[in-house]
Amino acid sequence: MNQRYDLLAISLLFVTAVLAAWLGIGGPQGSSLKDWQTLIASAGAIGAATLAYRAAMAKVEVDRAEHKREFLRRQLAQYLKLDIALESFRPAVQLINANLAFSDDGRGVRASALRVKEAPELAEAWDNLDVFPRRLIREIATIRASIRRIDDILDEVAPDRVLFGDTGQPDTRFNILHVEMNSIIEACTLIKTGLKPEIEKLAPIIPIRERISAIYGDPDIDED
Repeated sequence: MNQRYDLLAISLLFVTAVLAAWLGIGGPQGSSLKDWQTLIASAGAIGAATLAYRAAMAKVEVDRAEHKREFLRRQLAQYLKLDIALESFRPAVQLINANLAFSDDGRGVRASALRVKEAPELAEAWDNLDVFPRRLIREIATIRASIRRIDDILDEVAPDRVLFGDTGQPDTRFNILHVEMNSIIEACTLIKTGLKPEIEKLAPIIPIRERISAIYGDPDIDED
């Protein structure tokens, strides 16, 4: 469409220039049209400028629509990646936290077993925070911050060292680790809960009857 506007603008400018030159140089002698030479040239220029403006605005609208489609595509991809990743990440942290809690009976737990490995999708989500709802950005930050604090604590001891402690004793190494892991688990739950309606809006679930009909055919149709 904008190419059409460009062609019209160029054609109008060309016709106006030819007409203005003809009136000024070789137009009919004594013709009153010569008196309108400047006005005709101005009108032609204004018309060409209007067409050029419309072409530019048409391109802006096309670019805006393309940008929106790309943003929604990237948004859905990030939502799905993080949602799927948390399906396994959250249980893994729950298991580590359970091992930490069960170590209160005096058996202890190896330091290396308390490491929380950050899912790559969390780092990717951090690099694409602009596509996430504001209420979930803080939860993503909470997970990453808690992982860093856990790493800082465990960096102070050898990986093969067996640690003993009580998760219920405030301000102890065990208690801090327990609190940080709980923060991660809670943040994961909030993120998954928040992503569910957002994903549903961008990629609605096919109704169960429609799925069954698409897979097995319409049961109301009798085959001869």
